[in-house]
Amino acid sequence: MKKKEIVLVIMMGILTVGVIVFGFIYSRNQREELTNSHDYEEISQADSFDERKKKKEEERRAAFLAAFDEKREESTVADFLQYVKYGKGDTAITFFGEVEQDAAWIVDNMNALSNERLFSEMSMNFVSTLDSEEDLEIKTEELVATEPDVVFYFAPLPINEIVDWTWEGEPIEENNVNEIFTAYDLMKQSLPETLVVLVTPPPAESYESEEGTVSYHQTEIDEMIAISEEHGLPVYNLHNQVMTHLTENQLSIESLYGENGELTEESRQLVTDFFFNNLKELKVNTTTAYYLEGEPAEVDIVFDEVLEEEESVEEIIEEESSEEWSEEEVIEEEWSEEEYVEEEEEVDWGWEPPVEEEPTWTPPVVNPTPPTNPTPPTPEPEPNPQPDPEVPSTPEPTPDPEPEESESESSSESELPPEPVEGSDQ
Repeated sequence: MKKKEIVLVIMMGILTVGVIVFGFIYSRNQREELTNSHDYEEISQADSFDERKKKKEEERRAAFLAAFDEKREESTVADFLQYVKYGKGDTAITFFGEVEQDAAWIVDNMNALSNERLFSEMSMNFVSTLDSEEDLEIKTEELVATEPDVVFYFAPLPINEIVDWTWEGEPIEENNVNEIFTAYDLMKQSLPETLVVLVTPPPAESYESEEGTVSYHQTEIDEMIAISEEHGLPVYNLHNQVMTHLTENQLSIESLYGENGELTEESRQLVTDFFFNNLKELKVNTTTAYYLEGEPAEVDIVFDEVLEEEESVEEIIEEESSEEWSEEEVIEEEWSEEEYVEEEEEVDWGWEPPVEEEPTWTPPVVNPTPPTNPTPPTPEPEPNPQPDPEVPSTPEPTPDPEPEESESESSSESELPPEPVEGSDQ
């Protein structure tokens, strides 16, 4: 029995060791299989995640484009940039007008917006008109070369005041509001799919009125806003926003500027906050800009005053030209009459008979003898005039009869020397 038990124990031990070895090998193989399958699942999950992300992005793009087209009259500029990104793949912004070249406060905030909206390919350009002697037309050509999707037009301070007087005592006014919108219209003609946002400047001067402190340019700013609303133009009215802030905090316009006449750091930050809050939150009309499918609305800014002035100028030019034409006709008629008279005078000279001089008596020449002694001259008695000797009359030749006596003949006869009077100098 003992031998059988020993053999049984040994066999059980061998079986146990085999089971353990088999289990270890099986476990290792299972781990390898699990590892390989897990890697495959991770790869497949990553692929499916990218596909789901891409599909989700397409769905979001389609939903955004559809929603944006429905509310184009009330959309933010940030949403319009997103719309352009979905439609074109990239975006371009140009800052034009009274703005510093490569202004840091703009660059920093636009980069922040680019990170928020994932504008991976957004370009920024600056076309400044500050201290520029070039014409606005040349600057506009430079703007067009940047091919922007959005233009922020920083307008100058509007002016409407009397700058001089004419000799007749009439005032000469300077109003650049029409010039501002003429430049805007020129941009839209060159860039029909670009969204041009008009940005009003912050207040610069003030005066006291019955209602309190008022911006010196408030009337012209209100005129600009009225024209923009009439033509459906997007506007960032920084002027009125800053004025509201000053009124609520009982601050003066002069507090915005330092001793050098430039905005202080606090004032610049205030303007920056207003600008970029408008960019993200203020809803404007974007129907005049890029459409993924379709054409943007046209912008045609025409001023009645300009048309009236042009018509009056054309009428004045026509009247002046007609007057000049009539004066030229009168001058030509007078000139032709003078030529006709000259021709007639030349013909009269051709028919003039020869002039015959009448015989005249010439007294003999007497040489006076000078006195031998230098004595003072004594006045000589005046000689008594004697009658002229009778000269035998000779018959004058009768000239051929003429229809009219010419002026030249009468003048020639008047130029004949008079007959001398005979004196008795003995």
